[in-house]
Amino acid sequence: MSCEANLLKYRRVEAKQEVFYQVVFDQTPFYATGGGQVGDSGEMIGGQNRSIEIFSTQNALGETLHHVKEEPKGYEKVTLKVNRSLRISSAKNHSATHLLHQALREVLGAHVEQRGSLVNASYLRFDFSHFEKVSPEKLDEIEHKVNARIEQSIALEEHRSIDLERAKQMGAMALFGEKYSDQVRCIQFENSIELCGGTHVQNTSEIGLFKITSESSVASGIRRIEALTSLTAVEFLSSKAAQLDQIQQALKTKDVLTSISQLKSEKQALEKKVMALEKHQAMQLAEHLDQEAVDVDGVSVIAKKVEVSSSAQKDLIFALKNKPGRLIFLATIQNKKPTISLGISDDLVQSKGLHAGSIIKSLAQKIKGGGGGAPTFATAGGADASNLAALIEQVKSLKIDV
Repeated sequence: MSCEANLLKYRRVEAKQEVFYQVVFDQTPFYATGGGQVGDSGEMIGGQNRSIEIFSTQNALGETLHHVKEEPKGYEKVTLKVNRSLRISSAKNHSATHLLHQALREVLGAHVEQRGSLVNASYLRFDFSHFEKVSPEKLDEIEHKVNARIEQSIALEEHRSIDLERAKQMGAMALFGEKYSDQVRCIQFENSIELCGGTHVQNTSEIGLFKITSESSVASGIRRIEALTSLTAVEFLSSKAAQLDQIQQALKTKDVLTSISQLKSEKQALEKKVMALEKHQAMQLAEHLDQEAVDVDGVSVIAKKVEVSSSAQKDLIFALKNKPGRLIFLATIQNKKPTISLGISDDLVQSKGLHAGSIIKSLAQKIKGGGGGAPTFATAGGADASNLAALIEQVKSLKIDV
């Protein structure tokens, strides 16, 4: 976690409107980013206990680059100290990643191979080859296998500087996309054997707890699992338990699933009643609007702003456009955003070549929106309702781009 070191060289770097320094020492305890694990952070301490924060560490051309924001002038001899807490957390997550890989192959099959990973102090992310979504039941089984190996207190077997061929004979799994030299490092927790240069726990029991938080698709044939370990996993589960308590209190029941099922059924029943009521109101409004139709050059035009839902708006138009020679334009405002719909009777489409979809695209520009549809019905949404009244008057006079 720490060592004495001599500063060999440093350089100033400007990147993404940020200035920092890359520093190289003759030796270092810092782990540099590699194999999916994020590099260490910590500090360098010079004479008179002057300290500079090392906010990240990377490897480039075989050298460990320590990133600092302050020029390390006068720091020829220093003490390098790794952030112990972050290192330990990263090690737990890295070892848990190896156990996860093993469990995935056992549960899903030997076709599972690593396709990428991220390990830091907060969480772990593991991408792997698989042809379908992993079911909740299989995720539970995978999680159980990892936690079982944590509980078994399996000691780390670290094989340093062994021949690559010997490691393969041991059954070691190489990481996807990694290039290896003839001499490699092998990390083993019983049957979990992988080539790896990262930091690890000395015993699986140090991981404490493993909890999968998500499973998703990254690309075709590639899935991703994210997970937590140790106290971070405990805090996650505590948060979920607190949320459950709040839900139970709000529902005034301990049987949350039954209550939610009842609420869903009640919601669906109410939605059906609302839809039926809206349809009834729409039919009543249709009778009223039918009386407001005006004749413009042989076309019966209805253009009006109405206070109905978008689905009721559609019902209205289909009820009104059944009469021949009819063009109906309706507008609504919901959540301060306008929606416009246009219906044209079949005979007008055939005799005058009108197309509701083409007309609505032109009209939608006035409300800063877009839309489209069929020859007899089209709809559009927009962001600006200020021109709605003028738009209604435009349609009333049939000054529309057909």
